[in-house]
Amino acid sequence: MTTLAELMRTPVSTGHYEIYPAGGLIGTQWRWRFRANNGRIVASGEAYYNFADCQHAVDLLKASGTAEVRQTKM
Repeated sequence: MTTLAELMRTPVSTGHYEIYPAGGLIGTQWRWRFRANNGRIVASGEAYYNFADCQHAVDLLKASGTAEVRQTKM
């Protein structure tokens, strides 16, 4: 069985990010999600009031492809 840490170390080379509008209590908010090639959503983020902030979050994620994976105790 594959551990979560092993899965997190596996480079994600398939799929794409989506930025989409989501209704909020005060106007439109923007959210992002990562969709695998099989159509499943495998990650998503918080809501942003500005599109540019949401895009910046996606850019940070894309740039952190070599970030260390740490296992934590629950």
